[in-house]
Amino acid sequence: MNGITAVVLTYNEEKRIANVLESLKAFDAVLVMDKSSTDRTREIAESYGAVVVTVPYSDEASTFELREKTVETSYTMFDNEWLFSVVASDIIHKDLYSEMLNAIKAAGEEYEVIEVPIYRYSMGVIGKNSYYGGLKYQADLSTRHVRKENLGRKEIIHEDPNRGYKKYRMNCKDEKVAVYHLTHERLDLIMDRHLRYSAQYVTDWEKNGKSREDIMRYAWHECVRVVFAYFKLGMFKLKKVGMAQCMMLLMYNAMIYLHAFFSKEQEEEIKAIYKEICDNCKGETK
Repeated sequence: MNGITAVVLTYNEEKRIANVLESLKAFDAVLVMDKSSTDRTREIAESYGAVVVTVPYSDEASTFELREKTVETSYTMFDNEWLFSVVASDIIHKDLYSEMLNAIKAAGEEYEVIEVPIYRYSMGVIGKNSYYGGLKYQADLSTRHVRKENLGRKEIIHEDPNRGYKKYRMNCKDEKVAVYHLTHERLDLIMDRHLRYSAQYVTDWEKNGKSREDIMRYAWHECVRVVFAYFKLGMFKLKKVGMAQCMMLLMYNAMIYLHAFFSKEQEEEIKAIYKEICDNCKGETK
């Protein structure tokens, strides 16, 4: 059956989960994969008729258990062949579901991954002078078969899980029909996610064979690239919003650098230096 199951990944999203679920009413089924939220996320999701599966919280971008349970649930509970990935900061246009069905029909059996139009809002703005630009396309619609094949793949945060597959791009008649990714609306949310995501980024890259020196070098290069983008993209034309985006991105990459810097060995070295200073002050040195 060429129906579509929307899969929503959540963690402590009680303030935003209702909006995204409300916008997914047209879909054939909604599956919420919750990473052990400690708030009312699961309760709210169930009140909207979503099937909720709880997995242990992890710093990894997409754990094997989470991906396995997504595939398992999609096969045992739903007949829908297609899975659509969503996060709690997304709002789905009311006509996107019907456009997806048209795209699935047009793509035929040649494609198992479809690129969906998305607008990324940051701090309330979008467009050529924003760091995130205007209309983009993201490979968020794929078959259960693709998800099953991806089970053994190591995944880095914010990385395309369907890389390597031939993709069909949706062509909606109305450009307003898209996913609207609404993010960076409050400082506390930015700080919470940047703290978790930056630690997660270092963990993921280490598991993929990168050294901490490599990660620190990457973070430094990204900071330089952000400053370059501030002028190249004309972010300064957005005045204080453009500067705020720039500062936010610099902060995120600085946190990646610091997470990589503070290895256990580095912490022990600093601890030893400070202990020696304390011992000297107490007159306890030999």
